[in-house]
Amino acid sequence: MRLKLFILCIAFSNITFGQGFFVPKDSVSKKRMLWVASTELGLAGGSSIGTWNFWYKTQELSKLHSFDDSKEWGGMDKLGHAYTANKITGLSVKLARWSGLKPMKARLYGFGVAMAYQTSLELMDGFSVGWGFSWTDILANTSGSAIYVAQDWAWKEQRVLLKFSYAPTKYAAFRPNTLGSTFGERLFKDYNGQTHWVSGNMSSFMSKNSKFPKCINVAVGHSMDQKLYGNGTQSSFTKDGQVYNFTAQHQWYLSLDIDFTRIQTSRKWLKTLFNALNLVKVPFPALVLQGGKLGFSPTSY
Repeated sequence: MRLKLFILCIAFSNITFGQGFFVPKDSVSKKRMLWVASTELGLAGGSSIGTWNFWYKTQELSKLHSFDDSKEWGGMDKLGHAYTANKITGLSVKLARWSGLKPMKARLYGFGVAMAYQTSLELMDGFSVGWGFSWTDILANTSGSAIYVAQDWAWKEQRVLLKFSYAPTKYAAFRPNTLGSTFGERLFKDYNGQTHWVSGNMSSFMSKNSKFPKCINVAVGHSMDQKLYGNGTQSSFTKDGQVYNFTAQHQWYLSLDIDFTRIQTSRKWLKTLFNALNLVKVPFPALVLQGGKLGFSPTSY
């Protein structure tokens, strides 16, 4: 959950370092490499300071320790780790290619940056009494980064995208200290409003002569409903004299999506914008599976 704070940094980076303006260089440029390293160190340092102030500043610290949180929050936290690692890797690979590194070295660089950065955050958890070093977080980080690297190696493109969406829910009001008291806090903390998507581009798996729209994706999403505590499925609250009972359930979605980077344009600023828009899932009607029942949603967030 804490890693969602860096989605803002990643979004800013994708806009600033969009593929429209940063064309890969054929040979290594020491000046560009220095610029890339300095920029990424600045982003990592700034976000680490933000993380400390946002999460750890008021927390009690202890010796380095680990804990098993693999079953908390219905796996949503792990999907967040994978998503963030995937985006950090992608940004780092693009910057490395812009500086002149060959494709394989750029992939290794991107993987290394993502793992080093997120492991450093995991160590912060490891010294916190309220949390601990999580090996399942490390596994999720590795998976998210590997998804980008494997596709870049096999296809020289990203045919399967990890995406994120959010819509406000009523549940945060029952536990504002945990799920957030403002829109900004709830965006990062309320798992009931978050959905993580795997968005696959259909045309990239078809023949070159196919007339299937190049930018249309099919997306599978996962979220939680009525999840107010990390563990357990049942929760009860009394508010304004009324008792509210909640039963946490997984939600699965099947929907359409758009890969903006496959929209043809010669305008560099549009390419940059499309690159940033690909971080999030586009609202479309969706089939919803919850509690063994199949339903329909006019919009999927």
